[in-house]
Amino acid sequence: MTEAGLTHGTFYAHFSSGDELTRDAFHHALEENQPGWLKQRTEDWSGRLKRLARQYLSTRHRDDVGHGCPIGALASEAVLASDDFRVMFGKSVENTLRDICADEKEGDHEADAIALLALCVGGINLARAVPDEKLSQRILLICRQRIECFNQCS
Repeated sequence: MTEAGLTHGTFYAHFSSGDELTRDAFHHALEENQPGWLKQRTEDWSGRLKRLARQYLSTRHRDDVGHGCPIGALASEAVLASDDFRVMFGKSVENTLRDICADEKEGDHEADAIALLALCVGGINLARAVPDEKLSQRILLICRQRIECFNQCS
């Protein structure tokens, strides 16, 4: 609050609680960051999965925590958050899965979308958490490779 130049009174004039601030910040981050990741839909399903994996599981995304995916950033925190936040977080995950599958006419790709999101969120968090650069790069690479073989497994 001090770094932002705000008093507690100013803060509470805008937000009734820290939880409300977290919800609003999460929603804002989704609106700012997700469309760029999900917007292109010119390729087939396999191509889409590969592109999404390359973008999400990249060194650039790993290193740009402030502009990264809020689902990945807050997944472990959501477990301990208020029920209101968890409901909003769950709806955001559902919307993301729907957006990943959008415009798909060939069968149900929900299982691939769930696996993609889980590998992306888990992979980016592990890659950010380990101090060894070589291991971090290996985590990103292996998660991308596993996503690329989804069509062979399903």
